[in-house]
Amino acid sequence: MSKTIQTTHEGWNCVPELSEAVEYIHAMHHFVYEIENCQRSSDLEDMVREMISEMTCAISVLNQIDTDREFITVDEDGKQ
Repeated sequence: MSKTIQTTHEGWNCVPELSEAVEYIHAMHHFVYEIENCQRSSDLEDMVREMISEMTCAISVLNQIDTDREFITVDEDGKQ
């Protein structure tokens, strides 16, 4: 059974762990750019190690999220 949580947030900022996971994902942006744009400026070993580290951190944060929740947006007075 899911828990219903009322929040005044319109987006997913009511689950701060999502933003934290996205920060780890964004930390790989320069590697993604390099890969997608046929550039080879990073050392392969360093790139793979750093990408694994960032993804491992993102997965760790995501695994901590209680997904047995439903968020309902309400106004400041608690009305939907």
